[in-house]
Amino acid sequence: MLKNSLYAVVLAAVTTSCCTKTNSCCDSTSSAGDSTSKMKTVADIQKSGLKFKNVLSLPQFETTPEAIKATSAKIMADGNAALDVIGRLDPKAVTFANTLGAMDSMNFQATAAANRLGLIKETSTSA
Repeated sequence: MLKNSLYAVVLAAVTTSCCTKTNSCCDSTSSAGDSTSKMKTVADIQKSGLKFKNVLSLPQFETTPEAIKATSAKIMADGNAALDVIGRLDPKAVTFANTLGAMDSMNFQATAAANRLGLIKETSTSA
């Protein structure tokens, strides 16, 4: 009996969690029962992110083998330089921002480059 009740609760939770009334990417306005949707533009989403200090931009893909090599070398050099700065910190000067914050920033840059290069690798017809 408990098993059947548990299944019913889980089914109800899944059913209600998958149901939304509006799409978060669209502005819906209702006029006499007629619903129209307008897709948000990149500029609209960028404006929404400003209050969270979020910067949204489209990626600039590397278009030549030389650009790919340059990006790879730059990311590795920047990562090593950031780690060197962290390693040289005086133990009394260590803070969350200048250690984990710096590593997170470095990781973001490396991950963004890896994602771009991975997409190029997976979609290239001559790779």
